[in-house]
Amino acid sequence: MKHLHSIVLSILFICSLNAQTVDNSSKIATLNQYITFSNECTHGMLIVQCLYEQFNQDINKYVDLESHELIPFSNDMLKEHIFDNIEYYPATGKTPFNWLIEAKKNGRFLQPNEKKQIESIAVRMKEIVDELNFLRFKLEELIKTNDLSKTENLDLVYEQLERGSSLFEDFWQKQIQLDAAVSEARKKINLKEHRLYTAMKDVHHSGHDVIVALRNKEEVGFKEKLDLFSKAINEFKRFNTQSRQKNPYNSIGVILKNAERTLKRAVQFYEYADVDPRYKLYGKFYYYYNSELLTATNQVGSGFIFQMNKSFEKYKIEDLKFFEFPNYFKVIYPEKLKDDEDLIVSSDDNIELIPDKLKERIVTASNRSIQVDNEIIELELFDHMIQDGDIISLNFNGDWILENHSIEKKPTKIKLQLNVTGKNYLLLHAENIGKRPPNTMAISYIYKGKKEQILLKSDLNSSELIELVLEP
Repeated sequence: MKHLHSIVLSILFICSLNAQTVDNSSKIATLNQYITFSNECTHGMLIVQCLYEQFNQDINKYVDLESHELIPFSNDMLKEHIFDNIEYYPATGKTPFNWLIEAKKNGRFLQPNEKKQIESIAVRMKEIVDELNFLRFKLEELIKTNDLSKTENLDLVYEQLERGSSLFEDFWQKQIQLDAAVSEARKKINLKEHRLYTAMKDVHHSGHDVIVALRNKEEVGFKEKLDLFSKAINEFKRFNTQSRQKNPYNSIGVILKNAERTLKRAVQFYEYADVDPRYKLYGKFYYYYNSELLTATNQVGSGFIFQMNKSFEKYKIEDLKFFEFPNYFKVIYPEKLKDDEDLIVSSDDNIELIPDKLKERIVTASNRSIQVDNEIIELELFDHMIQDGDIISLNFNGDWILENHSIEKKPTKIKLQLNVTGKNYLLLHAENIGKRPPNTMAISYIYKGKKEQILLKSDLNSSELIELVLEP
């Protein structure tokens, strides 16, 4: 009888373990449905962003800004609901809304408090993308039915574009909350972490820190984040070396290639800050985040995060998938609607870090500074000696405001809006060294009613930087 009792207890214990394993697997699957919902929303938001940019460019041309077609999209080319049409989601075969419905159905696998929190965040994310989709038709209607030569009608359109910008930011904040909530739920599951998953997680987390810092315009500590990202990628190479012995075109190799592509573009942002001419108005942060980095991470571009998530089934990884990064949208206003159409405003409104290297040149700080008694300063740039064919580029607070510009006797006038917090600087980059090296540029300006002059010198090895110090 005792022997029979022991057998029954053993069977019950094994059944209990099996049930627990099933529940854990179902819980992870449910959490991943919420993550996939978010990622597929992110995919749809890229389409919306391109539409909004197109609307923005279209109305700006009614004032004075040349309309550059970034990606020629129109509402007529797209189905009624971007986030609920299967044609836009070939990668998973389900729309974001399909994924949300499935996740909510499987809510029984979550603890009641987890279910309530995660579902409420996801539902709000759905409301946001619903409004983003609705807003594209509203914008089109405003543009088609109003006389845009009238300022009040233009203001209505810009107001709605700004609403779209806010919605993009709202989605990002909700995604951060969803990430925290599913991660907290994962902690309550006793799962042994797959070695490959650990390596992928390190690459994702270090890459996340780089990308978020760029989105938030956080340049302090950016180099250190790049180094950690590079280290995680080098650690991940071990798995690629092992896999290549079996298949040179393995998915681990694809993940590695795209992670290295992301790192390379982030380094380019840090060391060069060159911006595609079509995106000059948007600034370096917008351009590198949306156009350079996300195409190396997300589904569009088959980036490394997308490839990581695809690899779960192949390598039998049972754990949380990784969040992709949503784009953000910035409204661009035409020059004539600004208070001063000639005023140059830096894309980073709080510079904390002076660069020590730019475009593979050492940056040398001038032992002088330009003292400024007004937030707006007018400068004259000229060759103070014999005109000898000097070609320069000029960087203001991280933005290239003059490129391949010939320095001549006749002054080039620029007007700068200084940041009231943080640092302000000008950097002279020599494109050549003229007939009499080094490349020299004079700067004249008015300080307390008196005309001042200062020189900057640069060659093909180093670029001189001078700070503009705004008096309290």
